[in-house]
Amino acid sequence: MFTQFQFCQLCRLNHKKKRKHIYSIRHQNVVNNILEKYLRKVTEARSTLKSPQIHNAQFERGAKFWCHFCVEEELKHMELDTCTVKYGGLIEHIASYEHKRKMYNFFYENKVDETKRHPDLFHMPEEELKKFKEKVAIQAKEYDSGNREELEKSAEMIRQTEALRNQVVQSHHFLTLKVCGA
Repeated sequence: MFTQFQFCQLCRLNHKKKRKHIYSIRHQNVVNNILEKYLRKVTEARSTLKSPQIHNAQFERGAKFWCHFCVEEELKHMELDTCTVKYGGLIEHIASYEHKRKMYNFFYENKVDETKRHPDLFHMPEEELKKFKEKVAIQAKEYDSGNREELEKSAEMIRQTEALRNQVVQSHHFLTLKVCGA
């Protein structure tokens, strides 16, 4: 009897074991490693919830991470007009309803052990996201005002340097005219 090969995206393996594969030691080890790595990412992102880290707009621009629950690539940082919020994209993603739904589906399909099924670890409530976004708005305004002050200082230094150069050029031009006898 002919049996169709199936592809396991987590193990990156073709097999003919059908549902038996998800109970294999290899598959369970891969799932455990994925959960550990993802938990480290989420924990690191959650550490920025109380005080969001704002960087310039070029900070790790376009950086992405792979969500094994959703099987798609997402932006790692939140990119605003004038700045970038570290881990903002990851936080927005794990707070989404779609992520929560696919997370439960991942747990079910891969027979994740009940002791490792902590939805609070891999998902964030909408209220926490709202608080985070409020803090981001405040921090982004502070960052913008600080940048504006730095730009004004730089502009003033450029004006002073330009004025000094003009004085040097004029004095040199004056000396040249005096030497030439004009």
